[in-house]
Amino acid sequence: SRARRQAKIVAVNAELRQIGIGLDLYMEGNEGKHPPTRRDCTLGWEDYQLPPELANGGYLPLPLPDSGMSTGIEDRFNRGNTYRYWAVGELYQNQILMSDLRARLYVPPGFPDRPVCMAACATGPGCPTGYHRAGGVSTTGCTKGDHV
Repeated sequence: SRARRQAKIVAVNAELRQIGIGLDLYMEGNEGKHPPTRRDCTLGWEDYQLPPELANGGYLPLPLPDSGMSTGIEDRFNRGNTYRYWAVGELYQNQILMSDLRARLYVPPGFPDRPVCMAACATGPGCPTGYHRAGGVSTTGCTKGDHV
């Protein structure tokens, strides 16, 4: 139902805020460095789960035993996984530091290539994030626009 979906979105926003605070605290204690990006086929982390350093350092909850997750925060829209994480910097592939490769900024498919209005857009289907194009001219004074 609509109310359940809205409650789920509110919970996700709270969890993402908690993750952001955990990342900030981690970086404060680690000379401004982000936790490394990890991709591990042997652990089933092909989807770039949150770094275990956040849970092991006490910044996020520990995962349940045998959950296969790196932290105790589960993505409510992708059960059995944490939220995706990809940061610029160190990259581990199957528990091996890839010293010749660096994780680069990830831009998801379909990300708008023009300025985006951050105002909530309640019109049009398929706009769960609430973003819409601002006509490529301005990011203020948004009106009904093309959804991305």
